[in-house]
Amino acid sequence: RIAEYLPERLGSPDRDERRWTTCVRRKPYLPDEQADFADIIDTVDPSSEEEDIVVYLTDLPRREDTLPVVADVSADHKFALISVAGVGGIHIERRVRTITELAIAHILGEPALMPPRCGATVPVCAS
Repeated sequence: RIAEYLPERLGSPDRDERRWTTCVRRKPYLPDEQADFADIIDTVDPSSEEEDIVVYLTDLPRREDTLPVVADVSADHKFALISVAGVGGIHIERRVRTITELAIAHILGEPALMPPRCGATVPVCAS
């Protein structure tokens, strides 16, 4: 559902005209929750994809040592890894959609693409 929603949300009339398309692929890439982000980028190889930005959603929890990680973002590789398990158990779809939009806004360096009500108060940690 997020893939269906994003083109409409990101292509709103008050933004620069840009054509957004999405596609969904189902491939397992993560060996475990401690997988290093750089290794995941190498495995996924977003530069080999036809799309400009790759957002990978996983149902595995992500951790850095003992700290939960909701998302890793690499603007250089135009890649984001989002842990659905990391967003919590309430309003999961809305939270994943918000994190996805934040990641895309960060990758493109366009704060205008941030979801409504996030403003500049939401920190985006990126690798």
